[in-house]
This record gives sequence, C-alpha cells and structure tokens, in this order.
Amino acid sequence: MESLRCCSGTARAPLRPGGRAAAAAAAAAAASARAPRRRLRCAAAPAAAAGPAPFDPDSSGWLLDPRQLPERFVGPLECAAIGGKGRGLRTTRAVAAGELLLLVPPLAALTGAEEAAPPPSELVEAIAAGPAAASPWLGLLFDGSAGSARAPVDLQHPPAGEGGISGPDGGDSGGDSSGAGAPASAAAPGKAARGAVARRGGAPAALAPARRERQALKRRAARAVAFNAFGDRHQDLALAELAPAEPPASLVGLWPEFALLNHDCAPNAINLPLHLAGGQCYMAVRAARSIAAGDEVTISYVGPEQLRPLAPRRAALKAVFEFECRCARCLGEAALPDPVQATVGAVAQATAELRPAFEAAVRARDAAALRDARLEASAALVQLYSELRRCLVRPAARLWVQAGLYDTLEVVADADEALLRIEAGGGGGGEAAPGTAGDASAAAAASAAAALAAVAAASPGSDLHAQLAARCAAASRRHAAALRAARAPEDAVAAAEAAAEAAAARRSAALAVRYGRALPAGLEAGLVGSLERLALRDLGAAAGTGADEGDPAPV
Repeated sequence: MESLRCCSGTARAPLRPGGRAAAAAAAAAAASARAPRRRLRCAAAPAAAAGPAPFDPDSSGWLLDPRQLPERFVGPLECAAIGGKGRGLRTTRAVAAGELLLLVPPLAALTGAEEAAPPPSELVEAIAAGPAAASPWLGLLFDGSAGSARAPVDLQHPPAGEGGISGPDGGDSGGDSSGAGAPASAAAPGKAARGAVARRGGAPAALAPARRERQALKRRAARAVAFNAFGDRHQDLALAELAPAEPPASLVGLWPEFALLNHDCAPNAINLPLHLAGGQCYMAVRAARSIAAGDEVTISYVGPEQLRPLAPRRAALKAVFEFECRCARCLGEAALPDPVQATVGAVAQATAELRPAFEAAVRARDAAALRDARLEASAALVQLYSELRRCLVRPAARLWVQAGLYDTLEVVADADEALLRIEAGGGGGGEAAPGTAGDASAAAAASAAAALAAVAAASPGSDLHAQLAARCAAASRRHAAALRAARAPEDAVAAAEAAAEAAAARRSAALAVRYGRALPAGLEAGLVGSLERLALRDLGAAAGTGADEGDPAPV
C-alpha cells in the first residue's frame, strides 16, 4: 500500500465515501491542532473469554457490542501477485455482496476528537514504543521498495512471535534513513529505548547499539505508517448514534491485513472502522458487490475525489500515492470521446461556480434562488446526457461519469428537497411553485434516486450510499403518501407505492453491504432512522432548522 490513507471527507457535508482516502501528514497534524483530543491506544485484540462460542460472520451483534468480536476473522481471501500492482488480496471462492471478508484488530491505533485525527507521527511513536515493535508484520508490509511489494503473506496463518527489527532492512543498514515516502516528522530519530544504558559503569559504547536499534526501529515504523496506515475523521455516524458508549471519534491506525488491499475508483469492497471508544478499533471489510472466485478485492484510497471527474481524481492519487490509476473506471473514462470529456469539465466548472449561490439560497430559504440554481444545474446535466447519448457511451461508463459529477446531482437533489420543505412550511419566496405537492415530492424522489444510482456505481457500501438509499426510500414513501392524500388516480398511487417498495429494497441492499446481510429488525430500524436524519442534517442546518424541522408531515 502506498502512503498514508486518511479519510478527508468533505468540508460541507459528511455524505462522502467512508473508504480509504488520502491526506498528507501535515494536514492531519493541522486538523489535530484545531481541537482537543482524547487518544486511546487500542489493544491488539480483546481478551478471549473462557470457551467462547464460534464466531458467526453472518451475525451482526458485534456491530454494537465489542464483547462479541472475534480475536481475528479472515474470510475467503488469499494474498497473491496481482498483475501491474505487486501483491493484493483475491477471493478463494465466489463471494456475495455484503459478505464479511475481514474483521481484524490493529497493530496499533490512536483515536481523537471527531474531525481531529492524531497525526501519523504519534502513531509511529506508539508503534515504536509498544508491543507492535516486535511484530513480524513490520517486516512484511510494503515499505516503498519493489521487493516488499512482492513478499508473500499467508493470511490464514498470520505471522506470530517477535519480529523485532530483523529482516532485510533491520538494524542500521546505512541506507536511506528516512524511508521512501515517510513523513519527515515521523522518520526523525527519537529518544533511546528505555533500559538502554549499559549496566557496567554506564559505558557510552554500550548505549550506541541500543540507540541505533531504536532509530532503525523508528525508521521501519515510519515506513510502515507512511505506506500502510489508515485514518478517518470519524467512525460510522449511524452506529455511533445507536451506541451511547461510542461517541464520534477520529482515528489513525495500522491494520496489516487491511493494508494489503489495492485501490480501485469503483471498488468491490468497503471498509468500516468499529468500536473506537470501546478500545478495540477493529476494521471490518465487506464485499460491496458480488465477486467471482479468484477476482481481486479492492477498496478506494480516496474520499471526496472518488466522486470527481477523471482528471482531478487521478491527480489526487498521483500527488499522494505516486501512481496513475488504471482501474476499469479510469480507463473507461479516459477512453470517452473528446466532446464528452469537454462537457464533463464544463459541467464540473459550472457547478463549482454555482455552489456558493446555491448554499446561500439554502441558508436564506430563498425559493426563487433555489429554483434558479436547480434550473442551471439541471440544464448542465441535460447537456451532459445529450452528449452521452449522441456518443453512444455504454451504461456503466455513463454512471461512472455521473458519479464524477456528484456535486451537480447533489445540487439538484438538495434544491428539490429544500423547495419541498419550504412549500410544506407555507413559504414560497413570494412566488408559487409550479405544479402540485405531488409534483414537488416526485421531483425530490427522482433527483435523490439519480444521485443514489451514480454513487452506487462508484462507491457501493459507503456512508453516502447508505444515507442516500435511506433518503430515497423516505422520499418515495412520502411521495406515495402525498398522492394518496391528494386523492390522485388509483394507477398513479399504485405506481408510486410500487416505486416506494423498490426504493425500500434498495435501502435494505445498501444496509446489507455496509452492515451485514442478517441485521436484527431492531438494529435495521435504528440504522434507517439514523441514516435518514444524517442524510439531510446538513441541508437542515444550512436552512437554519433542525434535522427534522420543516419536513413534510411524516408518513
């Protein structure tokens, strides 16, 4: 794995993929300095209870109860050579969407206040000063060298025992002391190890080997963190709402098995850090799509960039991870005809220029300005769809393009939702909205569904995917209720109710991918409520309302 992965989220809303995302060490340190932190060193594994029951990977109780966590779970995976990538993980049998692939503790992890993850330099210190320093994993993880990208790893029989700093770059080899790609602050030598003073008269000669060993260990830890660590500005917020002992927290840590996964801009797996406040800091990985036997399992290394067009997405990966992505999505978008690529760039630029005015309209609850913003964003999308049809772009590539323009889809969907809220509250900015309440609720449901389809194609299983699925199901249910209340024709009501059932099924599928396929009814209901609130909380906050204020009457 190349470089530190920290989920950068987004400045304007948490509705972004929660998968692996890149952030420079300096950015993490700056964010850390802005808020007080509580840091928790997470144990490598929970203490095993006497005679524990066998772990059931299809169960879901461990999502809220860390006492049900296994010591370590690895599903049908193996580490293998992947063409053009070095090594990676692939399946040993066919895997269904939502199946648990990994549930593993960290080598070391630190937590902090929400939105203020500890800097990676502190993780380096925690590894070098703790039991992780003796782990053989430090000699098996990618360290920037070509050889380390090919070292075999037996996932089913992980390395055990003390690894110390032995191996190809153990000790004071005289090579690059900073480590390829390691943050300068993380690689700086620190204090000598405790107990390093010689027993016979404190001779300086006896101190030197221990100091060199300590420095070599810190260099190895710095390389391991620089190329393999994961960070996130907060854990899953819906789960945090349901677990009083799990207040939102940020984290940075090193999960060796998880670090073996490679990147894809439309990945087939999703990761979920769990139980930060509970002291376990486990990492779960699930299949986000059906995966054939022998296929590579991939995740996303980036956050908001995953929902941006090809050029800025590739640039972000190149800047932080120093490779040019050649996944199917990137190659598919690179092969698009020039007119399509030019239109994509124009739509992205127009949306960036429109967003400040749109956000001001949301805050002011200005219905006329919201309609203007929606009209402009919709016109840009119509131009894009026309170009995609004219150039006969295949459906999968169309969805990838739309995912890259999620910001535009979001403007339309949020404008529709804001207008519906304003109308339900009896306000219209001095100008009556065209059509009926049924038309407004239909528009809100349709635009949210368009955004969901794009995100599901590029970021399945992400927090954004789950939140949008919950939002779409609620919007479809609300539209069916609006038609019933308006005594619309029976065929229209029946069609709306069928659409609501389909939206509920898509929501259940999204929850299964992120949280598991066998969720207890109570847990699923709680997650649905939390996800619905989270999906619109920023829209409500921008409008000066609570998460539920201004909503149409519940149905």
